[in-house]
Amino acid sequence: MVAAALLDSRYAVLLARRPATKARCGLWEFPGGKIEPGEIPHAALQREIREELGLEIGPSTSFSRSIHAYADVTIQLDVRLVRCWSGRLQAHEGQALARVNVCHLGSWPLAAADNIAAALLPVVCGHCTTSTSSAQEG
Repeated sequence: MVAAALLDSRYAVLLARRPATKARCGLWEFPGGKIEPGEIPHAALQREIREELGLEIGPSTSFSRSIHAYADVTIQLDVRLVRCWSGRLQAHEGQALARVNVCHLGSWPLAAADNIAAALLPVVCGHCTTSTSSAQEG
């Protein structure tokens, strides 16, 4: 699995909420998906973000790789930092979306596999503010 930490200039990242039809419904995660056979992680991420969100991403850098065993499946997750993208953000799969300051990720109900990346992200991006940042769902 590969996921994107789409980091904007205000040090906020995009989270997607898992729909009621999927395992771990209601939890938030970094958007992404499966790596197809023969695909490299960045190419898979480009495809997944285009399919799910209608965005074209620029370069990505892996900053968190972890393995997590859920009750129904074990996944290996590569979370990649993306600082530039283009296009109009759309929730093509009907998922709720939120922009969250990296310093507030710990207060969001994240899927367990995403928690490691969420904890690392403030250090990776070199910023953690003490000001209040409000998340916007939409």
